[in-house]
Amino acid sequence: MNYKLSSSDLIRKYSLYLLASLAIVLLLSSCFGSVGEGEVHLGEEVSLPIGQSVVITGEDLNITFIEVSEDSRCAKDVTCIWEGRVIAVVEISMDGSSQQLKLTQPGLTDEPSRKTYEAYELTYKVEPYPEKAEVEITSDEYRLLIVVNSAPEPLQTEADFTGWVTEIHPIGNKGTLGQILVESHADKTVDKYMVTIKEETLIFQQDGENRRQIAFEALKTKQKVEVWFTGPIMESFPMQGTAQQVVITE
Repeated sequence: MNYKLSSSDLIRKYSLYLLASLAIVLLLSSCFGSVGEGEVHLGEEVSLPIGQSVVITGEDLNITFIEVSEDSRCAKDVTCIWEGRVIAVVEISMDGSSQQLKLTQPGLTDEPSRKTYEAYELTYKVEPYPEKAEVEITSDEYRLLIVVNSAPEPLQTEADFTGWVTEIHPIGNKGTLGQILVESHADKTVDKYMVTIKEETLIFQQDGENRRQIAFEALKTKQKVEVWFTGPIMESFPMQGTAQQVVITE
């Protein structure tokens, strides 16, 4: 026996078909489609898979997570003599130009790392952390958690010590970028400070009346620097302290 559907039944059936088709399309898009750009404000964290971009609202700044070029972090199930590191490569676009930047985070820590780019401070970490040495993390599993803030303003108070850089010792371990030996020769006396440079230490290059924030790698021997300390100073020779700010003046 044949049955004919009424007009209302046909409309209802067709509507259900359209809704089901739309749901399937949305599901497939979320699973297999390309990831579109997101937008966040300064100070908001975003989680980026490889290939995804984020636009910082109100800023001429776009960040794309390109790849993980190295992941040698010590897995949680083994004991290592070196904590290893992970390097996330990002492309930053601003003011009509683009530049690739390497964001390095040491292993054996859950603490985020920091890097300054132009007038911005990037706070970031790469997830997941390797649980077992024999299990490789695939590219589609990586996520870059990143927060963009305005770079901090330089201190305007008088420096605690002024001298010349005579030694540089990169460390790059658990928040410490390295140490510099700074010497001052005055009144036939020699003062020396072994200055620890942390990730949060502000490093500036004096350009006339302006100060431009730079990376630890820009420090060179024979540069004249001003140093602001934070925390206690160890009374030894050379004396030792942690820098809150370093400014290259010559």
